Formats: sequence, C-alpha cells, structure tokens
Amino acid sequence: HHVAILCECDLVTLQEDIDHASLRGVEMLRHLPVAVSQFDVNGILMEQNPEALDLFGGLEDEEETDDCFTCRFVDRELGKRTLQQLQQGTDCISLEAQQHTTKGARWSAIKARKARDPVSQDPVILYSARDITELIQAKNDANRAFMEKSEMLAVLAHEIRTPLHQVIGFI
Repeated sequence: HHVAILCECDLVTLQEDIDHASLRGVEMLRHLPVAVSQFDVNGILMEQNPEALDLFGGLEDEEETDDCFTCRFVDRELGKRTLQQLQQGTDCISLEAQQHTTKGARWSAIKARKARDPVSQDPVILYSARDITELIQAKNDANRAFMEKSEMLAVLAHEIRTPLHQVIGFI
C-alpha cells in the first residue's frame, strides 16, 4: 500500500508541474476542518487530508486488511452495505454512524460519493466525515429528559386524580 498524505509542510513544486488553481485546491483541502479521504472502488485508502489523518490515523494504525473503508465503521455490516451501494451505482450516500477513530468510537456525519481521480481518471470514492458525537449525546440527553418529564407528569396527574375521585364520590 502507499498512501499520499497532505502534510502541514510547505509545498515544494515546480511551477510548470502544477497550475495555481490546483495549488489553491490542495491548500484549501489541507486546512479543511472536515476529514476527507479518497478510496479506490474496492475500499482501499488512497489519500486523506490532515484532519482525516488526525481522526483516523494512517494505514499503519488500520487493522490488517485491504478494506479500510469498512474498517472505519463500528458496525462493519453497515460499512460493507455502504461500500456495496457505491460499487453498484449509487452516486452519493449520506449517513450517521459510529466510527473507529484515534479517540475511540465516535459518531460521524458521513458523506461518500463516486468520483474520478483527477490524475489517473480511475473511479474512486470521496469520503468525508464530521464528528457529531457531542450533538448525538446532547440529542440523547434531551430525549431522556423529555421522557423523564413526561413520566413525572403522568405520575403527578394520577396522584392528583385519585384523591379527587374520592372527594367527588362523597358529594
């Protein structure tokens, strides 16, 4: 395997080797606060930006397998289904899933789409992931608080109704 990683270093290129618009694109990708990776159509990691390297680590951190796309998913079956959908013609997939990261299992908003490698013109999968763990936890906390409030109000209403029925029964 070889992986090209965009580093936080100065780009040293010959002006005739790359045009200025491409340099701008590379510079923007290096500083994008979203993890972006490129996989071949078989799910093998080809490239990733520094944010993805920080979030997922490099190939040496991956399990011993060629299928790094599905390795990122805590639910491997979901990862396999997602990869298969892209291989079978789905152009773009958006989902929320738990992923293995350098910080442990984290929830991510994931977008994966088919594209063409700008150099080789081979079909590839562009993959972006944004950590939404805190958002998911806040949503779960809000749902839990809502359920507790509903339960408390139901108990309170029952406790008020029971004595009222007895009082009304005496009248």
